Amino acid sequence: MYIPAFPTFSLFDLFQGGENQINFPPLNTANTYYYFRGANAIFNGIKMLNLDSEENILMPAYHDGMEVEAILAAGVKVKFYNVTEKLEVDLDDINRRIDGKTKVLFIAHYFGFPQPLPDIKKFCEEKRLYLIENCSQALYSRFQDRLLGRLGDISIFSFHKSLPTPDGGALIVNRDGVRIITTVEKPRFLMVAREVALILLERLRTFSEECFQMLDWTFIKPTNFLWRVLKRTPKGSFMVRASMTSDFDTKQALMGMSELSMRIIKKADVRDIINKRRDNFQFLLARLNNTPSIRLFYRTLPMGVCPLFLPILVDNRDRLHNRLKERGIETFVFGREPHPSLPKSQFPFVEMCSNQNLCLPIHQDLERTHLAYIIRMIKVEMESVGKLEVDELLSS
Repeated sequence: MYIPAFPTFSLFDLFQGGENQINFPPLNTANTYYYFRGANAIFNGIKMLNLDSEENILMPAYHDGMEVEAILAAGVKVKFYNVTEKLEVDLDDINRRIDGKTKVLFIAHYFGFPQPLPDIKKFCEEKRLYLIENCSQALYSRFQDRLLGRLGDISIFSFHKSLPTPDGGALIVNRDGVRIITTVEKPRFLMVAREVALILLERLRTFSEECFQMLDWTFIKPTNFLWRVLKRTPKGSFMVRASMTSDFDTKQALMGMSELSMRIIKKADVRDIINKRRDNFQFLLARLNNTPSIRLFYRTLPMGVCPLFLPILVDNRDRLHNRLKERGIETFVFGREPHPSLPKSQFPFVEMCSNQNLCLPIHQDLERTHLAYIIRMIKVEMESVGKLEVDELLSS
C-alpha cells in the first residue's frame, strides 16, 4: 500500500472545465491575484507595500526557508521572532524585537490551526505595523466563524498543499491604499507539464509500486538529469525551473497560475474536503494520543479548523520517516532546513521542532484503511526503534 503525503489528481481532473475565477471566499474578492506558487505571492505582496531596503519584516523563526528567500529577494531585511509551544506567535518576544525600521509582522497559521488573530491585529494597529497573514497551510480554515485571510493587510495562499494542483498561489490585498501590482505572466508550458507528470506518476504509484519503479529508472531519473542540465543553460537560452526548488528566481516572480490549477480549485468540493480532513485527523489523533514516545502539538481539533496534517514530535524522526517511507507511507517534515540567516541558538524550541517534527497525511484522498495502516506501521516502527535504542545502550 502506498500513501502519498499530499492529494494527487487523476486524469479526469485534466479535462474538467471551469470559470477563470475562484468563487469561494476569501479568494473571490476583486483584489485577489493568482501566481504560480505561494512564494511568488509573498514576493509581490512585499513589493506592493513599497518598503525601502533598510526597513525590516518580523518573521517567525519556525518557517520554510523559501518564504524568507522570497522576502529577501523583494529587497527588505528580515528579523526573526519566537513562537510558543502551541505554535502561536510570541507577542512579548515580538515587542522586544521591534525597532524604528520594523514595518511588517508576518504570521503563519501552522498546519491549518489559526493564530489568535484579534490580539495580533490589535497589536499591529498599536505598533502601526502591516500584517501579512500566511494561509499557505490553512486553506478553508476559520477562526471564530471568520475565514482566515481576511484580517491581514495582505494574505498569502498556496494551493498544492491542500488540493491536487500542479501549481498555484494567491495574494489577497485587504488594505485600502496598498499599491496594486497586477502584471501576471502566463506560466510556461513545460513548467506546468512537468508538475502534472510528477503528480500523475505519484497517482500511478498508489496503484502499482512495480510500474512506478520501472518508470523511475526508465523515465523519471533520466528526465530529472535532463532537467538539471536545462536549468544550467546560459542566460538567454532555453531555461525551465520546477516549482519546488529551494531558491527563489526573481525572473519568474510574476508568473501566474495555470488554467489547469484554476479548474481543479474551482471544482473542489470544499465542504467534503473539510469534513474528510477533520474526520481523518480525529481518527489518527484518537489512536496516537497516548502513544509512548510521541508528542503532539495539538490534542484537540477546534471548530473551524481544516487541518493540513497531524504533526507529531518524535526523537528519532529521520529514522521513523525513512522506515515509514519503506512501508509506502510518505510523511512530510516542515522547516527541516530553515533559512541560513536564522540564528538557531536563539530559538531552541524552534530548533527542536525542526529536528523532531513529522507530519502525518490526513488528506481527502485517504480512507479508513489507509489510516489504520498508518497507525499500525507507526506503532510497529516505534516499538522497533525502542528495541534498537535498548540494544545500542546495552552494547555501549
